[in-house]
Amino acid sequence: MEVRATHIEEQGKPAILMSVMDISERKQKEEALQKAHDKLQMRVNKCTTDLARINKKLQVEMAERKQTEEKLREIEEKHNVYFENINDVIYSLDRDFRFLSVSPSIERILGYKPQELIGRPFPDMNLLSSDSLETALSNTLRVLGGEETSSSVYEFIAKDGTRKFGEVSAAPLIRNDKVIALVAVARDITQRKLAEEALYKAHEQLEKRVHERTAELEKANEALQAGIIERKEAVEELKNSEERLKILFEFAPDAYYLNDLKGYFVDGNRAAEEMIGYKKTELIGKSFLKLNLISMKEILKAGKLLAKNALGKPTGPDEFALNRKDGYKIPVEISTFPVKIKGKTMILGIARDISKRKRTEAELLHAKEAAESANLTKSRFLANISHELRTPLNAIIGFTELVVDKNFGDLTQAQEEYLNNVLQSSRHLLSLINDVLDISKIEANKLKLFLLEFNLNDLLLGSLVMVKENAKKHGIKLSTNINKIPETIKADERHLKQIIYNLLSNAVKFTPDGGAVILAARHLSFNNSHLVTQDGQEIVSPVTDNQEPITNGNFVLISVEDTGIGLKAGDLGRVFKPFEQVDSSLGRRYEGTGLGLALTKHLVELHGGRIWTESKGKDKGSKFSFIIPV
Repeated sequence: MEVRATHIEEQGKPAILMSVMDISERKQKEEALQKAHDKLQMRVNKCTTDLARINKKLQVEMAERKQTEEKLREIEEKHNVYFENINDVIYSLDRDFRFLSVSPSIERILGYKPQELIGRPFPDMNLLSSDSLETALSNTLRVLGGEETSSSVYEFIAKDGTRKFGEVSAAPLIRNDKVIALVAVARDITQRKLAEEALYKAHEQLEKRVHERTAELEKANEALQAGIIERKEAVEELKNSEERLKILFEFAPDAYYLNDLKGYFVDGNRAAEEMIGYKKTELIGKSFLKLNLISMKEILKAGKLLAKNALGKPTGPDEFALNRKDGYKIPVEISTFPVKIKGKTMILGIARDISKRKRTEAELLHAKEAAESANLTKSRFLANISHELRTPLNAIIGFTELVVDKNFGDLTQAQEEYLNNVLQSSRHLLSLINDVLDISKIEANKLKLFLLEFNLNDLLLGSLVMVKENAKKHGIKLSTNINKIPETIKADERHLKQIIYNLLSNAVKFTPDGGAVILAARHLSFNNSHLVTQDGQEIVSPVTDNQEPITNGNFVLISVEDTGIGLKAGDLGRVFKPFEQVDSSLGRRYEGTGLGLALTKHLVELHGGRIWTESKGKDKGSKFSFIIPV
């Protein structure tokens, strides 16, 4: 009950007015309202506590995943360095034979850009010859069946049509006990970018009212769950990428290693372990100095290479002799590349065992020395035997000439004909023996020049006289084009006459009846580093057989041009080789041993000159030219 008292006056006297009211129902309502308010406050406090606990748990999970992603990015970055700098071609195929990835080195080797191959099945790309394609398909099926293949040799077809060979090793990529693809290394990276996804950060606001705070929490929770799923997928992809690169790294045929700028090993592949005999655990954290991998002499060389790497410059390939753990030494070829990993400069090294190549080089050198020794022995034998042959042959020629000249009485026609044949054949044989003797002397470095001054014009005209009779017999016209040559030159007169006679006699011999032979001579001098004639025409002298180009001096150019059988383009260099006949049928038609032009070339070069030939083709004549200093 609620009692109220009010002061009043009644008939001029103070009085109190009392009123009594039943408030039971209002009290009940107030108590009910207070209980509802307390219950609502408890729900608000509970939701606030739950929200703080869930938010804290999510923040911890996000921090842990961020650390995992950073670690995986570091691993991916290290392996990506290997992939980008590897010399071999690395690629992966899906179960439909389509390229999933291809390293950038494919463009250097086959001319294809990676994007031209990715997504396309290799059997449709004309990358392999028909024989190799069949083998490659068989091996690919084996790998996709769970096997590994190594050192399979294929014949590749480059983009420009050229053919190349590659040695391929492949391994399956397995997920959940199922082969999903294959990864292969072909000796002879598509640059991968790590997919980074933005992390969504939920900012939660507590609302005064419970249903608003609950709705905000649910919304933030949904966003975080979506982010977690995406991050799980990114982590899985990073793990897949790490495993692919690890397979590529481990299956590389060359030794790959990573060390810092002080020479301490950071990582290495299986080939590196096999090359030097140390396990990876024995290498990491140790320097090549401590492991005594190279000699003290080569330490200075390695230090210079490290200094270049520190300046950001790659080195190699450079040869080293590596000391294996078992004490054996092996020759290797090492290339190094400075790379950045997490902002720190590291050195990626690629080492290739060149023992087989060194053995081959040694064998070739030994074979070369043996061949040179045998050739010198042959030259000495030919020189000795030629002397022995010339003595009786000169006697035969002398006595035959006496008989032919009828110093011992008249001869019948048949006798004279037979003796002339004997005399002609003996002289031809003597000429061949002289050529063999001169060649032998040159090869044995015993032929000496006797340099004297003489009249060049007289020598040229005298040489023409020597072939005049034979040319006249076949109706071949002989002419000269001698233009402003020096009156005298200093050379070996007999050998220069032999050079010109060899060229003239060859021209007459290989020119059909009724043809023409021209003997030309011109004076040359240097002008602006070029050989030019007196009227300013530039003359280009071919440089062959590792000859040094002529850079100064005065020369005379002598040429013999004919209208004879000519030469094919591929035969222009062969004619100067000893015993070489550019066409075996010509050897039967035209007599000779193939020594004349070889001897001519040697004699020209002994004078410090050059000789070459020009022809427009078969049956279009030839032009032999040579220059010697005046």
